[in-house]
Amino acid sequence: MRNLMSWGSMMFFSIIAQIQTFLFCGLACGYAFGVYAYINLMRYEFIPEEFRQASGQQEVLTGVYIEQWDAAYQAAWAGDVREVVQQMPIVGWYFLVGFAVGAVVFVMIVNIATIYQLRRLAAGASKLVDDLGAEPLLTFSDAGHLDLVPKVVHDLAVRFNVPAPDLYILPEEEGINAFIAGRRKSESVLVVTHGLRHLNETQLRGVLAHEFAHLSSGDMVHNMRLLALELGVNSVRHTAEWMLRTGWNLLFGGSSNHRSAMRTIQWGCLLLLFGMMIWPMGLISSCAGAVAMAMNNRRRELRADRLAATVLGSSEPIAEALKRILGHNRSGRIAGAESRKLGHLMFSQASGGSGGLFGSHPAMGKRIRLVDRSWDGVPTYENNDAHAFDPSQLVDLDQVESALAAVDAAKVDLYRDPKALLVTIPSLLLYEPELRSLMKKLPDQSAAESTEMLWQCIGDVDATERFALTELAFSTALGTEDASVIGMLQTINGALPEDAWTAWFWTQVFVDAIVDDQVPARVTMNDCRGCTEELAEIFSLAVCFDSGSPSAVNMRELRFQRLWMATGLESVEFLPGDQICRELLVDAVETLSHLPKTKLKVLIKCLVDSFQSGDGVNVDQAAYLRYLAARWDVATPQAPVAMISHSAGPVRLSFTR
Repeated sequence: MRNLMSWGSMMFFSIIAQIQTFLFCGLACGYAFGVYAYINLMRYEFIPEEFRQASGQQEVLTGVYIEQWDAAYQAAWAGDVREVVQQMPIVGWYFLVGFAVGAVVFVMIVNIATIYQLRRLAAGASKLVDDLGAEPLLTFSDAGHLDLVPKVVHDLAVRFNVPAPDLYILPEEEGINAFIAGRRKSESVLVVTHGLRHLNETQLRGVLAHEFAHLSSGDMVHNMRLLALELGVNSVRHTAEWMLRTGWNLLFGGSSNHRSAMRTIQWGCLLLLFGMMIWPMGLISSCAGAVAMAMNNRRRELRADRLAATVLGSSEPIAEALKRILGHNRSGRIAGAESRKLGHLMFSQASGGSGGLFGSHPAMGKRIRLVDRSWDGVPTYENNDAHAFDPSQLVDLDQVESALAAVDAAKVDLYRDPKALLVTIPSLLLYEPELRSLMKKLPDQSAAESTEMLWQCIGDVDATERFALTELAFSTALGTEDASVIGMLQTINGALPEDAWTAWFWTQVFVDAIVDDQVPARVTMNDCRGCTEELAEIFSLAVCFDSGSPSAVNMRELRFQRLWMATGLESVEFLPGDQICRELLVDAVETLSHLPKTKLKVLIKCLVDSFQSGDGVNVDQAAYLRYLAARWDVATPQAPVAMISHSAGPVRLSFTR
């Protein structure tokens, strides 16, 4: 029944397309014939005697002048067909002949092209993907996250009760898209773009379930037939374009001798004339056919979304896939010309847009709201779960061991002992003399004496080695569930003075890793253009962690402006360090955490390059980087302990798209 309805629908669109072609191309060819006749007759107007001899009549209506049409017009208004025929000027007869010939010829062209495309598509979907330059997915070496596709396809084939299609990939296409094609369900192929690697498993399942819905409902075969009809209708425009190109080449391509040159010029003018007349009509016919088929295709796309959500038991995969495509910088855009011809077969519109009169797919926002009525209108710019982050990755134990090579092994072993965390952690966080009095505020005062003794033991350890010991203590504290350690950290966090930035940074790092109640922020911004104030606070505080020399203090604003210029954003004012409080910094870091991870990595790298372009990264700057990296769940280009003694040249980076 569905197959019969598919053929009926195709025949309906085919009849409409042929009627349009008959009328528009007939008019175009009629006008072209009429103009050709008019030009020839104008030559005789200057030699009337020769014209009468050639025609064999004393008075012949040529139609060159408007008054020669009066009798034909009056007969037409009177409805006298016989009189119209008798009074029709020569140009009019040329128009009628041109209309009849052009209409019949171009209807035949449309039908022949449609049959040719049907036969071409009947060769099988494998031939189609070969023409597109697709590769078998299983042999593609750079599949990335696409290694999940075979597993998801197998599961969906069982759910939809259809054979699993062969898998292909368009390796050069970075837009997020996919389509399924084939004459029969058993001979179908599923083609995905390389851009699908940006999807997580849930989103990937949504895209592929939509394509399986087309396969299950028979849309796949119907779309292939409509594709053949669309290509057939477009053959009129392609024929006109061929006439224009050929006529132009004949007219300006040169010739070997005078006789052939004159003949070439005549044919060139004739082809240009017909091409200019036919091309607009072919375009109108193509546009009208495209509008009709786009309306039909949009309904099928919405139906496929509903069917996929029903079979999956949830609309979340479809909704998340659409949100991710909406937030992707290339959307579903297809670059290849051959692939764009298959636009109405694909999951999202091949042009990268959506909706509109000529849109093969409904507007993306409409599709999302139909499957997720609670959508807040914010696209998904990047997958949070695609960047699953392990806090232990922040510590490079090899670099830590290297930095502690000169420290007594017994001291180092103490910082590896999980049972000594109540002593080792405060010995590092409160090491500075002005902070040691805070030990009296800790809940476990029995550890205070041990901490004071440990301060004496590590008194000969320099700042870089203390940083490495802090990294080692952090690695030891990961995963601990000791409530006393958590209580100690929370007490230190509340007692630290406002200017104790380095100790506060480390305290936040310890608390976030041990308590582990931090929920990853949802990505709701694609660049920094909406949070310049927060970014200015981050950068302003960064340049304040300099060596402390008078010249460095005077250079802070200049260093800030140099760092800010690398962003490509509008200029802002530098904020002195005493104007930035913890609450401001926490809010700024939280706001920027809604950026994609890739942008946060660029931000971290920009800070690193700014630090290393001076005297190198000091321990305060390294602690700041450590805090930002932990809060944003991204890694620094190198381990912070390794950057303290290394330097590198600056690079220009941009936060805007």
